[in-house]
Parts: sequence; structure tokens; C-alpha cells
Amino acid sequence: MLDQLDQISGAYCTPAHLKGLIKAALLVPAPEGSPGTIDNQAATYKTAGDTTRTAGMDLMHVVSSALPTAWRGAAAETAGQALGSVAFQGMSIISGFEGGHKVLTTWAGKLREAQKRDGDGRKQLNEANDLVKSVTPVNPRFGPLRPQGLMQALGQAKSGCRDMLAAAQLAHGAADDAIKALKQSALAARARQITAPGVDPLSAVSLAYTGDGAGTSIDPGVLNPSAMARASQQLATMSPADRAAFEKLVADAQSPQEAAYLWKALGAGYNISQVAAYDQVIHPFGNDLPWLTKHLNPQVHNNNTTPGSMNRKVLSYDGVEWAPEEPGANVDYYLYGQGNYNDCVAASTVVAKLSADPVQMLGVTTGQGPAAVAGDSVGNDSLGAVHNRLQNLYLHNYDVGQTADGVAHPNTTNGIAAKGQAALDGSLLSPATGSTYQIQSLDDPAARQAALPGIQAAASAGKPVPVDVYGQEQVVDRSIPHHRPELYSQAVRHQMVIVGAHGNELEIYNPWGYTQWVTTQQFVDGQLGALTSADGSPDGGLPNPYEVQVPQ
Repeated sequence: MLDQLDQISGAYCTPAHLKGLIKAALLVPAPEGSPGTIDNQAATYKTAGDTTRTAGMDLMHVVSSALPTAWRGAAAETAGQALGSVAFQGMSIISGFEGGHKVLTTWAGKLREAQKRDGDGRKQLNEANDLVKSVTPVNPRFGPLRPQGLMQALGQAKSGCRDMLAAAQLAHGAADDAIKALKQSALAARARQITAPGVDPLSAVSLAYTGDGAGTSIDPGVLNPSAMARASQQLATMSPADRAAFEKLVADAQSPQEAAYLWKALGAGYNISQVAAYDQVIHPFGNDLPWLTKHLNPQVHNNNTTPGSMNRKVLSYDGVEWAPEEPGANVDYYLYGQGNYNDCVAASTVVAKLSADPVQMLGVTTGQGPAAVAGDSVGNDSLGAVHNRLQNLYLHNYDVGQTADGVAHPNTTNGIAAKGQAALDGSLLSPATGSTYQIQSLDDPAARQAALPGIQAAASAGKPVPVDVYGQEQVVDRSIPHHRPELYSQAVRHQMVIVGAHGNELEIYNPWGYTQWVTTQQFVDGQLGALTSADGSPDGGLPNPYEVQVPQ
């Protein structure tokens, strides 16, 4: 209606035409919903949160104080671990209620504002309609000779339509924001993902909220929602004999962390014989939490959610960030970085898989287990050995991708195109997540905005999402002897992986070896340059996301 009103003028507008447009605009429904009802639900969440906090304080007192003297040895340790997991669940419950209160209160306020603005717009349209009625045309066919009354009515109708449009956009955006926030909050209810037969509620809570000794408030447990759901599905479809064998492995685990890593292996798509072979390697260290973390978890997640280059988290191994210096290398680079090869697609996809696959990660750190990686002597877990295996894994998958693209390899200058990316998604990410991946174009801000909900849902659940970016870099051409070098711009493309989502922020791993957070608005606006620029400028580096591979 606003577009049509903008296309007419008082000189060529008949009262009947303008009245028809006003009538049509008034037929558009007002923003629906009851802010009072939403406020009441928000208050219910606040009350529940306060009650849970009181119970949580009592529970934390039990956890932090000595257990009753009747508890000794392994029994006391098991009880303490179980209480710790229940306490962690309690904190998640409190966070969920408090988040629900905040989300619904915000939604109610925006809906109330939208309904008021819609009412103001309708009032203006009705007043414009009354003005039209008061205009008496000299010639009904051509309208008034002096259209001042119509011009005033037209201006008021436009203003009313603008208010109604703004109100509709505000109400729609507020509802979308509330849905997105509540869905992310629901993922914190981790234990409900474990639905396999034979798993009692306390065991489910212990598995769901078991940290790895280096967890964060963003990703506090060994198991993410995707891994728990996938492992439950695997367990439910096993034969009774295989299920009994897996349950025995879990029962014999030396710590909740070892048990959780067994579940994570199952969730990454390994069968019972492969999980048993993997456990043979890790079981002697089952109660050594630093060893488990060091060898099974690449720690891609960054607890500092403030966007910007100063908050880069560099992936390390045993506390070391830098790769061993290679013969002939003129620069050092981060340990997990792609190094001197143009294999960003392979490197980023490999690290994404390692974050979800502890069996493959064990193969990188020790060269052992059913997913052992060649590159050094078996069992050697030194920094140099890990670096060699990582690079071998990158280059192997680089060759796989180029073969799928039909490129002669090894080729250290060409990247990997669409067919190669699809091949790596299928061979690396799909087995670890249980999802097929689909390429989605991000041609403009509208396309990026439309892709965001799927990206956030996948990343929040623990399914990595590869994202391709591009930018311009200055190149000096010195190819012609005795001529002054020419400076020109060329497009540069690069792949990274979205590995987490929290509120209105995305966590992105750059295969140069580090993880950073960006805002969803920066993603939509094509301002991801902070991830690839030295100065942290969102417009520098390679700022434009143009494609994602989203798990279905």
C-alpha cells in the first residue's frame, strides 16, 4: 500500500482511488498476541528460577562440603561426581529459567510497542479517510481543481502506512528473536538428548554434564547435543549383544570423562568393535583428565565471546601454540594452521571433524586406534609427531578434494572447488554428525539473514558449518623485466568453519589456527574481515561470506 501511495500525487489522485488504498491498508491485520499473557509467563519463569536457585545453593553446599563419613573410597568419589553433574544441571536449569524470563519480557515489551505504533498508524489512516470524505470534487472524473485537501490526506495516509509497516516489522522481528533464543536455551537441557534404553536418569545427567577438565561456560561438557542424540540412536539400533558390550565398556570406565568419550565415539559413527579398540588405548588413562583432554579434544571453543581479533583463541597442544619449524620454512605458524599450502578447505574440514570425533583425534595425537594417522612412530605423542600427522591428514584430504574436482594432484596452488568440498563433507563431516551437507549461496544480506537460523541451530547443537569468504588483496606484478612493477587487485577466497553459536554471535574457526567470535550482524552485513585481517578490522581481510554448507 505504501508503494502505491508513493506512486500517486494529489494532482492525479481521485478521492475514490485514495479511499480504496486507505481501506485496503486498514484491512492488514494488526500485530497479534497478548503482551500481558507473555509477561505472566515471564513472571512464572522468574519464580521458578528463584526457587531453583534456592535448591541449587543447598546442592552446591553439599557438593563443596565433605560427604557424610559413611561414604568412603570409590563410593564417595562416585557420589561426588554424580552430585557435581546434578549441580551443573541445576545451574543450566537456573540459566534456562532466567533466560526465558529475559526473552519473554523483551518480547512482550516489543509487542506492546508494535501494537501501539500500529494503533497510531491506523488512527492516521482513519483521519486521512475523513479528510478525503470532506473533499468535494468539481469534476468527479478528474478530482478537485484545488487538491490541497487530498494532498494533506495523502501525506497522512503515507505516514500511517509507515507506522503500520514499522509495527509489523518490529513484531515479526521480536517473535523471531524470541524463538531463536528459546531454541538455543533448550539445547542446554542436555540430558533429555540421551534416550537410549537402559540408561537411568542419573547416568544420563552424569554423561550430559561431564566436563573434560578444560570446559567453558559456552561448551561445558564432553558431549554436545548432537553427539548425545546420535549416540542414543546408535545404541537403540544395536543388537542386544553389542549393546551389552558397550554398556560394559561404560561400566568399566575409570571416570565419567572416559565414559563420555566412549559415548562421543559412538556418536561419531563408530561401531562397537571400533569403540572397543579405541577404549583399549584410552582406558589406561581413563582417570587422567589432562591426558584425555590433551589427546582427545582439539579445544576449538573460545570462552571469550567478545568479537574482535584481540580475542582470538589459538588452538594448542599440551599448551604449545606454534608449529615446529620446518626445514626451509621462513615463517612460523600456529600448530593447527594449514601452513604453506593452499589447503584451507581440507584443513578447516579436518579440524571440524576432529572437534566431533575423538577417535580420529586420538589417531592424530598418538597414531593409534581404529582411525590412526600415519606420519610418525606409533605411540609418539610429541609436538612434532602431532604436527606431522596433522599436516599429513590435511594433505591427504586435499588430494581427495582435488581428485573429486578432477584436478591433477598434488597441486599446492589450486584450492578445492564445489565437488571436492562435497566429497570432504561426505567423507569427514557426515559420518561424525549423521547429517548430509547442502551448499547454500549467500549472495546478499537477505540470503545471509535467511540462512542464519539453520546455521545457528546446527552450530548450537554441535554440528560444524563450513563457510566460504572472499575479499580483494593487492598484488605486485614484477613479471616483465625492466618495467616498473604493476599493482592490481585480485579476488581471494578462503574457507573457515562455524563451530558455535551463542545469542547473537557466531564462533568461527579459521584454519590459520585460531577461533574467534563475530556478531550475526557482521555475518549478515559481510563484515567478517576481523577473522583474516591483522588489525581486526571487520571490513579488512576477507570480509564477505558467499557460501555455507549446512547440515540437513
